[in-house]
Amino acid sequence: MLVALVAAGGLHQAGSAVHSVAVTFNNATSGAKGPGTVQSSPAQEQYKPGKGCGDQNHLHDRKYQCKASVGDASIKEGNSGTTNMPFTVSLDGSPLSAVSVGYTTANGTATAGSDYLPTAGTLVFGIGQSTQTVSVKVLGDTVVEGNETMVLNLTSVSANGLIADGQGVGTIVNDDKR
Repeated sequence: MLVALVAAGGLHQAGSAVHSVAVTFNNATSGAKGPGTVQSSPAQEQYKPGKGCGDQNHLHDRKYQCKASVGDASIKEGNSGTTNMPFTVSLDGSPLSAVSVGYTTANGTATAGSDYLPTAGTLVFGIGQSTQTVSVKVLGDTVVEGNETMVLNLTSVSANGLIADGQGVGTIVNDDKR
C-alpha cells in the first residue's frame, strides 16, 4: 500500500496514515485513551459492583483473584493420644464469591503415622470469609527426641484465587525429659 501511494505522489498521506495506525496501536496496547474515545469518570469505575477479591465475574483479571496463604504452626506433642496443631489458611481479602483451596500434609523430619496423622482436603471460603483453620493431629509419645517438622501444602485453588504462600511448616515440639 505504501509503494502504491508513493508512486501516486501521496507520500505525505502515506506517512500520515502510518503515524495514525502507530498511535492507535500504541494507545490500544498501553491503555491510553485516544481522541474520540469516551472515558468514564473515576467515580463510575470505582463503584462498579462485583470487582473484588475472588470475583468470578472478573477471572480474566488477576488483580481480582484472592491470594491464599498458609502460616506456620507449632505445638507440644504430649505424652499420649492426639493433639491438634492448627494451621491458619487465609485470603488476602474478603471474597465476593466462594474460593476453594486444596491442602495436604507431607513429611519433613516428622513421619506420617508415627508422629502425626496425614490429612488432606479442601477448604471453601464463603463470601466475606477470609480465614480458616486446618488441624493436623499430632501423636503424643514419651520418646526423648528432638523437635520434628512436617508441612501443610496448599495444592490447588479455584480459578478466582491464587496461591501466594503455599507451604506452612509445622513444628512438633518434644516435651519429654532427657
